[in-house]
Amino acid sequence: MNTISIDVGGTMVKHALLDEQGTILTKSAFPTPEDKEEFLEGIVEVADRYEEAGTVQAITFSFPGYINPHTGYAETSGAILYFYHQNIKEQLEEALSHRYPVYIENDANCAALAEKVSGNAQGVDNFLVLTVGTGIGGAFYVNGELYRGFQFKAGEFGRMRINHALAPEKDLHQFSSVRALINQYKSAKGLDTLDLVTGEQILDEMADDSDVRVMVESWIDTLCVGLFNVVTVLNPEKILIGGGISSHPAFLPLVRERLHRLWDWPEFKAPIVPCKYLNDAGLIGAYYHAMEQKDNFVNEK
Repeated sequence: MNTISIDVGGTMVKHALLDEQGTILTKSAFPTPEDKEEFLEGIVEVADRYEEAGTVQAITFSFPGYINPHTGYAETSGAILYFYHQNIKEQLEEALSHRYPVYIENDANCAALAEKVSGNAQGVDNFLVLTVGTGIGGAFYVNGELYRGFQFKAGEFGRMRINHALAPEKDLHQFSSVRALINQYKSAKGLDTLDLVTGEQILDEMADDSDVRVMVESWIDTLCVGLFNVVTVLNPEKILIGGGISSHPAFLPLVRERLHRLWDWPEFKAPIVPCKYLNDAGLIGAYYHAMEQKDNFVNEK
């Protein structure tokens, strides 16, 4: 039997059909709807389409925000404002007419789970995942267990205050997300806020534009300070970095280079590697979460 896996983001909702081995059979995406009703209708349409390909045993979600993976209640849900302080799982079950189980987990936790089970953190008991995208996400394993925190808020690295003296209310999201880099680039180039620019395009320009290189290096320096702060707390065996920009050939070498400019980095340094699954991490991790929860349910019986 197959499993539908859905990775909900602020701009796109990615979805895939996976077989019993966790292999993606087919995948696609649609723009993230602006209202809840349209979102739920979109999920039902996806489910109906995938059911035509065979029997579906479950549908599972990777979702931004503070998510209780046991109940499905979301204190927050990232840029998906219409699900704040609501039980997403119950609403999805109702929209899908309770045709099969619904599972849900935080998106960064899904990425960490994917890397732990079959990615670049296999055999590693203590590691952290840092995702660099529209915001800064994170998750980590301690002694072989995913650590979610008392209120399911562990790993919210983007919320740390990074420059209290000059910008006490500005967090790492606002300094070091890809969105922050793009906004800075547009301002420097005199572009309209609606002009389409990607982080990868900006990194491509570094070789030919020294001003852009200085901008990118400053952006990564702040990211490295945040990463270093987390490393001093967790002392991980390995650091995995994800997000679409992490696949750019210049990104990770630049992160490693700028980290070495921090004089005490050698005391704490750990190998820095890319996430194996990149943009599929949420889809793969949500699948593993569903299988883990399903096994726990069966074992309890």
